[in-house]
Amino acid sequence: MISEIRRGRLGPRPFPIVIALVTDSDPAALRQVSNCGPDDIIALPCAPQTLLDRINLFLGGARRPLVVNEGYAGPERRVKPRE
Repeated sequence: MISEIRRGRLGPRPFPIVIALVTDSDPAALRQVSNCGPDDIIALPCAPQTLLDRINLFLGGARRPLVVNEGYAGPERRVKPRE
């Protein structure tokens, strides 16, 4: 669903803030969720304050720049800019 939102196929706004809540901490599963383009991923169970803190970060303007290319649409994941 996140990928469909990011690609503009589901709803009128492709870049709402998306926080994915996951129960599977397997690296392959986390990579699959990450490739869909969420702004953040939180593993459950988590304290309610953890979720509130993450939401407040985004409300405060801590969102990463967004990118769209053939294989990915979502927040920039690179630590360093590409040369």
